[in-house]
Amino acid sequence: MRRLRAREARQSVAADARSVYAVANSTVARYDKATGRRLAVWNGDPARFPHVNNCVGRRRALGGVDDLVDAGSSG
Repeated sequence: MRRLRAREARQSVAADARSVYAVANSTVARYDKATGRRLAVWNGDPARFPHVNNCVGRRRALGGVDDLVDAGSSG
């Protein structure tokens, strides 16, 4: 186990085999687990996504996941 710096990790964090996904309000960023390098970032419209708490990823968005489903927005 190791610590990974991700400025977006304010609400939630998720991971798959190769990546870590950091969630902050209307932003989700994908980081490489091995290097800690940010690979992609998604900035949603704050009017539609004022406070994303967590997400479920499906296939290719963010370079590997098709879309992100907001599973807990409190906005």
